[in-house]
Amino acid sequence: MNILKYICFIGAALLVSSCTDDDKLFHLDDFETGAIPNFTQTANDDGFIGLGQAADFNMEVMVDFANNLEQSADGKTQGSGRVSPNLEFSDVQTLDIEVMWTDVSTGNSYTGVLGSTESWPATVAYTGMDIVNAIPEMNSPDDLELGDLISIAGGVNFVDGRVAPAFVPNPQGQPTLGYSPSFFGQPGLTILVQYSVNCVSDLAVEVDYEILEAVDAFGGSPALQSGTFTWDANSNGNYNWPSYSWGTYMNAYGCCEQVSGGALTITDLCNDLSITAADGYGCAWALIVDSVEGPVLTVTLSGASGGCFDHVTIQMTRTDGMDWPELF
Repeated sequence: MNILKYICFIGAALLVSSCTDDDKLFHLDDFETGAIPNFTQTANDDGFIGLGQAADFNMEVMVDFANNLEQSADGKTQGSGRVSPNLEFSDVQTLDIEVMWTDVSTGNSYTGVLGSTESWPATVAYTGMDIVNAIPEMNSPDDLELGDLISIAGGVNFVDGRVAPAFVPNPQGQPTLGYSPSFFGQPGLTILVQYSVNCVSDLAVEVDYEILEAVDAFGGSPALQSGTFTWDANSNGNYNWPSYSWGTYMNAYGCCEQVSGGALTITDLCNDLSITAADGYGCAWALIVDSVEGPVLTVTLSGASGGCFDHVTIQMTRTDGMDWPELF
């Protein structure tokens, strides 16, 4: 480096502009710029792949090179923080919709291309069979097993001939997402859409319930309740009940009943019922299936170790007369 350019470098660092344009070490436009595709799942998107039903899976996403999320007037919604919503920093010719299958049984991943689009925003839709046909290592929908993961991201082909694939090899030769981890968690930006293979849960039913036993943290027993409620599904396999503590918190503490909309949810993972491990106060929770007898299900909610109540035993009878699945 000659002495003049060295002086220019130091001057730039000190924000001293004493060098001419011809003596600058570099220009900002010497650096290549790219583009960031942004995905949004539509109302027609299944959101997960049902175990044994991969051929019937429907994926539908909208993709664009823009982040239009703005800060809300009340400050409750975090905006993108960008003056311009544009994420196409270099002209894009085509966007490839790339797919990656992660096989949980082997830990290996395999990739393919589902299709492409030359305009955006664009809504694209694919089926489970499209995914099978796109990935050479996948032979049939039955290859998708419980716990497998399907990931969707965008591969960008620029007008100037540059290519930025969605997935690139890691040091072990396995494909990994080719985007910076810093993009994750950015408000209004989704660069990766993932679908897990899960059992289809169908427990959104109405029940007549009876609290058979309830014991609070101090051994007290609140009034036993009965009535009717519906298992409210908030996603596949996740349900809300109107109450979880059923009077035990109120009896012991005079407050803080654990009801729908809080930290607790009921989860059905292939007939294995569980509850969130802790509530909003950090108190421990566990769920035990006591018995399943046709339309009658009996479960016990337990404070477990570190809980803020002892237990509540609930008997629930389906009002549709159908039998419960073999829950455990």
